Amino acid sequence: MSPSQQTGIPRIWIVAGLFTLVALTLQAWRSWVLLASYDQGIFQQVLWNSLHGHWFESTLSSQLSTNVIHAGELPSVDYERLGQHFTPTLLLWAPLLWLLGGAALPMVQVGLISSAGLVLHKLAQDLLPHRTANWIGYGYFAGNALIGPTLGNYTDLCQLPLAVFSLMLGLVERRRWLVLGLDVKSLDDPCTNQLTTFKHKLRPKDLQARCSSEEISTQNSPANIFP
Repeated sequence: MSPSQQTGIPRIWIVAGLFTLVALTLQAWRSWVLLASYDQGIFQQVLWNSLHGHWFESTLSSQLSTNVIHAGELPSVDYERLGQHFTPTLLLWAPLLWLLGGAALPMVQVGLISSAGLVLHKLAQDLLPHRTANWIGYGYFAGNALIGPTLGNYTDLCQLPLAVFSLMLGLVERRRWLVLGLDVKSLDDPCTNQLTTFKHKLRPKDLQARCSSEEISTQNSPANIFP
């Protein structure tokens, strides 16, 4: 009997928990040896200034602004980062920065990416055989394209996997509140506006039709050889 069967905990939750634990440990080590660099400093400065009434101000972002780079102006103390990236939801993590200090943003990044893997697994369970859904989840957490960014500096793009998978889950399961919530979220940054376009091109019936037609071939796939 496997450990997951003995404890009653689904295997994907065990895999997600191990991924989260290892990622948080390595992120803590990065901060301890001062490997966290410029980009993460920008986000921490924006949140710290916002907590003290200077909304979205960042001298580090000012250094990268067009006025400084192309017009030759001096960096501004009161430069607002929203002029570069319109990400007002960044303020959601300000209370965590106040409570946890520099550990907040790495924890947010690891938490969002781990949660996205669980949502992806739930989506796969709705459309594919259970074993195939498990291996899709395992592949997500083991992917180099995921591990590298997770262990890097905090970036506001870490919310995109969770947003995309949640949108797809909302469409498949017809959860209007989830789809509408992500419609609002897609206004947060220009790169996330693609979610709205994707939503209108993808219909639950199309997904279910494709999966039903491919179910026979999936049953005989190599992934089903393993438990």
